[in-house]
Amino acid sequence: MRYVDTLENFFVLDKNALRSSNATKAKSVIDSANMGALVIDTTFIEQIRTGKFVDQCEKDLRDWDDKPDRMSISRGVGELMREELCSGKRAVTVVDNLMTRDIRILLSGSAQKKMIQLQAVEPNAIIKTARLRKPGGRLDAAFYIELFKNRLDYWYKCYLPAIRESIRSEVEDKAVPPVPLVKIGTLVYSDRVIDLLKNDLAATGFSRENAEALLTTPSFTGMHYYTMEAYAIMLWAQGVRLDRVNLEERLNELFDLDYVAYGLCCRGLQTYEPLMGRLEQGLRLAFEKRWP
Repeated sequence: MRYVDTLENFFVLDKNALRSSNATKAKSVIDSANMGALVIDTTFIEQIRTGKFVDQCEKDLRDWDDKPDRMSISRGVGELMREELCSGKRAVTVVDNLMTRDIRILLSGSAQKKMIQLQAVEPNAIIKTARLRKPGGRLDAAFYIELFKNRLDYWYKCYLPAIRESIRSEVEDKAVPPVPLVKIGTLVYSDRVIDLLKNDLAATGFSRENAEALLTTPSFTGMHYYTMEAYAIMLWAQGVRLDRVNLEERLNELFDLDYVAYGLCCRGLQTYEPLMGRLEQGLRLAFEKRWP
């Protein structure tokens, strides 16, 4: 299976690409390539956590209401991974068709200065916020930091300083334009790391067969796990350790990884986070090499 043949025809937009001049640039790239724009589920989670969903959603989407059909919305991380856990196969699509329909209606309303649709959605956003903040929920910063800290600890314990120094020099490269993080991508998709990730998947309920299939062929689950591991390597190379200080800031960083995972399932990622863009490019090059 060729990696390029599995990619969906969207450019994934991070939150910084949604507004003002950044939106203008993103639309130009998307329209000239005759592709769609994909806003991921995480964007809405970030809007919800502010407690001002209507205001944030209107501000984030109003620069896109000139062409509502351009916009699609992703299925959630958990939904995609549950499907792949059961089937051992790549999800048919990362797009949430029902949410996409609703957002296109909202965009049409925005173009006509009718915000009643957004106001009708707000009660559901409040309910979802409460659910996401429960222990283990998507907004439970302490839970996710602890989960990620375990991956980072592995790199401090098991890998040689020489490897760390080589990767650190790549991460700190100030070249213009920024260079992809190729060394991280290559390391993440090495046989040794794949075996470690198979064990992680098996420990969270995946059968050995499904873990093997999802990590050795393109899948959303694979992209999610490879992205998390790549970020752990990047932090390790920089000498960063996770703790319970500034948990909200760290949670924001983990949300950024979702954009990379979705981007790797699509034709590209529009981001104004330089390290995330370099991480995505390095992983993409590694996948293109392993699945030519």
